[in-house]
Amino acid sequence: MGNWEILILARECFAYSNYLYNPATKEESEYLSVSQDFDFIRHILWRITIIEMSKIFSSSKNRDRFNLRHFLTKLKHGGQFSQVGIKDSSVTKWETELLDNELTINNILTLRDKIYAHSDLRKDDFRNIEISFQDIEKLICIAESIVKEIYFTVFDADTEMSTIVFDKQNFNIIRILADEKNRTIKAILGSKFTITKP
Repeated sequence: MGNWEILILARECFAYSNYLYNPATKEESEYLSVSQDFDFIRHILWRITIIEMSKIFSSSKNRDRFNLRHFLTKLKHGGQFSQVGIKDSSVTKWETELLDNELTINNILTLRDKIYAHSDLRKDDFRNIEISFQDIEKLICIAESIVKEIYFTVFDADTEMSTIVFDKQNFNIIRILADEKNRTIKAILGSKFTITKP
C-alpha cells in the first residue's frame, strides 16, 4: 500500500522536525536557536513532511494517486474495493474527519503547490500560512486509523505505526552538541581568569 509508505516517511520527517523545533531541554533549545545548520535541517524536514502529507490528503487522483480521498471512494459500496468489507459507516466517519480538517489540508496543499514544490511568482502572498505540529499530528492520526482498520479488516492483522528510525528517548545528538559547546565555553572563560605564575 503506497499510502502506508508515504505516511511512514511523513511521520518520520515530522517527528525529527518537531523535535528540532521543540527540543526536550532549555540547553538544546538554546543550541538550536543559533545553529544555522540545524535551522536548515529542521526546515527541510518540515518541507518534506508537508510534501508527503499533500500526497496523502490531496483531492487530485491524477497527480497524487495514493491520496486518501480517492481511496475512500473506492472503499464505498459499489466502489472498486467495496468487496474488502470496510463498512460504509467507517468511510463516512473518515470523510467527515477530513472535512473537519479541510482548512489544514488546504493550507498543506497551498504550501506544497505555491512554495515548497514549485516557485510561484506570488509566493510572498502565502508566507503567512500557519500549520501547527498539532494540526499535522491530527491528520497523521486520521491516516493511521484508516490504515489500521483496513489492515485489520482485510488481513486480520495489527499494524505498528510508530516511527522506524526516530526514537525520542535515544535521540541525544543535540544534547551532546549543546553540552560540548557549554563545556568548551566554560573552559575558555575559565582559562581567561586563570593566573599563571611566572
